[in-house]
Amino acid sequence: MFSPKMFSPKMFNTDDQQDGAIKLPKDNLDLILYNGCDTKDVERAVELLGTFPSGPLSVPVTYTAYREIPSTYIVCKNDMALRLPFQRRMIAQGEGCFEVEECDEGHSPWLSNPQFIVGCVRRAAGEKV
Repeated sequence: MFSPKMFSPKMFNTDDQQDGAIKLPKDNLDLILYNGCDTKDVERAVELLGTFPSGPLSVPVTYTAYREIPSTYIVCKNDMALRLPFQRRMIAQGEGCFEVEECDEGHSPWLSNPQFIVGCVRRAAGEKV
């Protein structure tokens, strides 16, 4: 289940909305979610961020699709949002269900290293790349 301890403490200086949604403060996101990304990409990504509901973060999981559908976990060694020990723990909780790919990227490897992500997707689809 979700725990704020899984994430960077700076990430949870949130602005809770009246409807119960969470809005992340934009002042630290370049370091937390987008470390390693190009400045222009970060600016655009932060512009596009909205709110997200808090409910899914607190509801117990009742179904885990990765146990039935082949899945790949991409470990981001420099993730400042979801720390490495928690990534490793999630992989371990999968009890061998995941193929694991690793990179030296931060939380947003699709933005900082899209070619790596393309390779992961191609391998997950069965290509020999």
